[in-house]
Amino acid sequence: MTAKRPGRWRAVVVQGALYILGVAHWAAFLDFGRIPFGLYDWRQVHFYQSTLKMAVTAGEIPWRVAPAFHFNDLFLSSPLSMLAPQIILLRWMSLPVFEVLNVLLLYTVGFVGGVRFKAAFGLSWTAYLAFFLLFNFNGYLASHLAVGHVGGQGIGYFFLPWFFLGILEWVRSGPSRRLSLELALVIFAMGLVGSFHFCTWSVIFLVLLGLRRSGWLGPTIRVLGVSAGLAAYRLLPGLAGFGKLEFGSPAGYPAIGDMFAALAFLRPPGYPTVNAMGWWEYDMYVGWAGLAVLALYGALPLATRAGRLKPFARLDLPVAGMALLSYWEVYWFLLGGAPVLSVERVVSRMLIMPVVLLAMLAAVRLDELRSRINRIPYGSWLTVSVLALMTAQLACHSMTWRVSVLAARIPGSYAVPAAPVIVPGPALVYAASVLAGWAITLAALGAVVYALWKTGKRGRMS
Repeated sequence: MTAKRPGRWRAVVVQGALYILGVAHWAAFLDFGRIPFGLYDWRQVHFYQSTLKMAVTAGEIPWRVAPAFHFNDLFLSSPLSMLAPQIILLRWMSLPVFEVLNVLLLYTVGFVGGVRFKAAFGLSWTAYLAFFLLFNFNGYLASHLAVGHVGGQGIGYFFLPWFFLGILEWVRSGPSRRLSLELALVIFAMGLVGSFHFCTWSVIFLVLLGLRRSGWLGPTIRVLGVSAGLAAYRLLPGLAGFGKLEFGSPAGYPAIGDMFAALAFLRPPGYPTVNAMGWWEYDMYVGWAGLAVLALYGALPLATRAGRLKPFARLDLPVAGMALLSYWEVYWFLLGGAPVLSVERVVSRMLIMPVVLLAMLAAVRLDELRSRINRIPYGSWLTVSVLALMTAQLACHSMTWRVSVLAARIPGSYAVPAAPVIVPGPALVYAASVLAGWAITLAALGAVVYALWKTGKRGRMS
């Protein structure tokens, strides 16, 4: 017992140091709360969060707002509004402070998910550090937070370790009722913070997984059914407020070379693109070192069913499928006419799903091979050098994309937009859809929690 204690304390110290590193990074990246609400999608963040601040301060339900946004004025019909419990903090905090705190809170969720991943697979510190860097500081996350995808649509990213932990357990041990409920809860959490897109991508990933093996489609349908019940508070008001929305052909990567460049090349915010999309819609930067780790320890072993990744070979269809859907207009041809899925507009973002999963698989494979690598002359030094290069490249990306740098390039970035006004008098059908949606969601949530409790109780008794 005493022999293990120093190692346990050492692990706590290292984990604490990594956590503080991430907190310091994101606080500095967001310029310690000096938020440019006039910049890019920060305007949208200001709209949503100022509405919520007025609502929680006055104790008023924001049924309708003026001016209208996203084609209508029915605030609670938007899937991008944050309805997670932390919005109550807006009653006492300014918007800039809340934005930073909210990012740090969700970063903590992702960090704990990474710790759980390390424990579940018994990863060495070297393997875990590779995942920690690739997950927490990649170009997708940095560029999207820089342009203001913090109030909802981008922040659900931090739930991915929890989602993919469930997926890995699904593939390794087989789907179970408990696992289905847990995956549905993760998707529900994504929806609470307004990350509608991550909910959609998770559903697509699950469908591809269900199609991969006979017998998995049933559990997939179960997850989707429970998720739909939990998402009723979004789905019913959305149908009442928006009806059928079509954004036209979703913008995917124009060419395979663009996918490669998005991962390997550090490009500034104003880099020109073929279809005039901001580069942040393509940015997946992991650097040359990170790309080598993803390819050599993630993608290649998955394709060849090597070592510890052999049980996860059935993830090939979801990984390849998500990558294919992010390319050109494949998504539009295959899924553009499907209900709900038709609202996806920039599908290049979907590539982050296979990138994060490959980062987790690469960590598992790297851990498996660490003894062989260390036997190579200077093998341990090579590993340290790769991790150091990865750190340096990701740090350069963060320096290039940090909020203060973007704001300095665009005049008027620090101008605060006018706050919307909450308008009384909701439409009857819309109000009924909100109330009915929440009633279904709360009932479904209670049923899921009870089912998980019963499952855990049976497990303890056995």
